Amino acid sequence: MVRPSLCTVMSLAEDGSEIGYGSGFVTGPGELITNAHVVAKANSVRVECSGRRGDAIRVVRRGIGIDLVVLETMLQGLHPARLGSSSVVKPGAVVFVLGNPYGLDNTITTGLVSGMRTIEGGEYLQLSADINPGNSGGPVVDSSGLVIGVATMGLLRSQGLNFAVPIEALSTLDRVSLRFDEIKRNETLQREILQRSELAFRGIPLGSSCSDVNTLEHVSTRGAIVGHPELGFQETSTNPHGDFWRLTRLLGEVVKTKYECRHGLLVGGAYVEVPIKLKDRVQKVLEMKYGSPTISSERGLGLLELARFKWSPGPGQRIELDSTGLVSFSVSYVDLRLLEMLEHKESLKAIADEVL
Repeated sequence: MVRPSLCTVMSLAEDGSEIGYGSGFVTGPGELITNAHVVAKANSVRVECSGRRGDAIRVVRRGIGIDLVVLETMLQGLHPARLGSSSVVKPGAVVFVLGNPYGLDNTITTGLVSGMRTIEGGEYLQLSADINPGNSGGPVVDSSGLVIGVATMGLLRSQGLNFAVPIEALSTLDRVSLRFDEIKRNETLQREILQRSELAFRGIPLGSSCSDVNTLEHVSTRGAIVGHPELGFQETSTNPHGDFWRLTRLLGEVVKTKYECRHGLLVGGAYVEVPIKLKDRVQKVLEMKYGSPTISSERGLGLLELARFKWSPGPGQRIELDSTGLVSFSVSYVDLRLLEMLEHKESLKAIADEVL
């Protein structure tokens, strides 16, 4: 029996008004699991399980990039759900989704398993069973009554495209102790730690806000320092994916710089059209800082061999010194791991905007 373990989860604002509504189920003494997005903006959380009401005390388990949290509650003596395994469920198997969609308690929908899907790096069970607003965090149960997943999202403007986090993800959650009013601040801190690269371009780490670029010195075409960079500025606050250009000074020479902004953060940059007379000095500085490069060459225009020097300061990080001809070269910095993480985060956010 799964119904005795089913819970309603209500997220409350500071004034006690309801700002979120979802489902959950009991996993152990005084603990229940639900989706992270159900409680993400809550100042407090109230739960109701088997007709008994109480407050959730804190988040006791969570995982980065996994839409699951385990809550500690004041309710005791609840009936835990029996957990199964999503790995043994075959496509075409019948499953049931329990929850409280639109406030309709103990609603059951049924459908078939389509299979396991990878969506932007995360593993999800695809189901034809309906998942509606309020189902978030409810159990997905196989024909034996075992929980194999946690209902997470159903895509709008589609039919039969619904997804659940496999129950195995529960074992990967980290132990924490977070009050609900701490979660937002904690998320911000973790985002800063995760998204800031040690790879620096123009003295600021990749992963910094693109607005930080405004604090850097900018030179005019005559080499004078100007306070408000405007030359070639293409980035706007409404376009977090744009690239933009500035002029700067590199080893005494005025050169053009390119900034690569994705989702409002700096993921890459380059010094472009650097006078060739600086090449040996720049290469020496990079070797002193990052060690010996790997060197490759390729044919340029005509029979010209163009050398490319590469450094890898860290996983997914890359610096390239690339000859662009007889008169200039470029130096580029990029953190591919940072970019991939941001794209993954934004893709999940786009999915969330389309779902519960």
